[in-house]
Amino acid sequence: MRSVGKLMVGIAAVGIAVNVYAGGLNEEGDWQGWYIAGTSMKSGEWKLKADEEIRTGNYLHNVYYNHIDIGISRTVTKWLDLGANFRQVHEKKKGVWETEYRPHVNGTLKWKLGNWSFSDRNRLEFRDLQSSEDKWRYRNRLTIYPPVKLFGGNIKPYIADEIYEDLSGNNLDRNRVYAGAECKLADWLKSDVFYIWQSSYKDREWLDINVISVKFEVTF
Repeated sequence: MRSVGKLMVGIAAVGIAVNVYAGGLNEEGDWQGWYIAGTSMKSGEWKLKADEEIRTGNYLHNVYYNHIDIGISRTVTKWLDLGANFRQVHEKKKGVWETEYRPHVNGTLKWKLGNWSFSDRNRLEFRDLQSSEDKWRYRNRLTIYPPVKLFGGNIKPYIADEIYEDLSGNNLDRNRVYAGAECKLADWLKSDVFYIWQSSYKDREWLDINVISVKFEVTF
């Protein structure tokens, strides 16, 4: 158990160590805060979910991003969830706020190996962009939950990796490494606190930023 904890701390420490320089907004070494509030309602195998996210960058000084996401999903089997969502994004680019409409479909595979749990979310997005050509994008996020139980199982640490592929250009242009913990605060309230080391391909080079994110979700 201790070795798993050390591994997760080590991943976060590496991300911090290699990104000590703080650049401008979404530039090399930027530190950001992403704040998410949502709600979900479950009925049998169906779940309805909505959330809003706000992002601050340039060393947490500037709000540059906001989205609202609404979706519905169904547990098809114990190892497969399917869902469809619609997301409206407002993002500040070069000083101008732009709107993007982003419907996406998701298929999540779930399985266990011993006491370890795994989740593999596959997402296909259509990006209706305001100032450039529309694009299709594929995202894959693999999450690993080690056999660690904290505070009676109310806290679940995890690590994850997510890749982004621009299907228009057939290029991998982003990768995110996560280290965090999902927390059950009450029967009706849960949270997720995590660190992200994000690498994005921009202007023919890879740029790294650091993200601290907090999510709260009210459940029904």
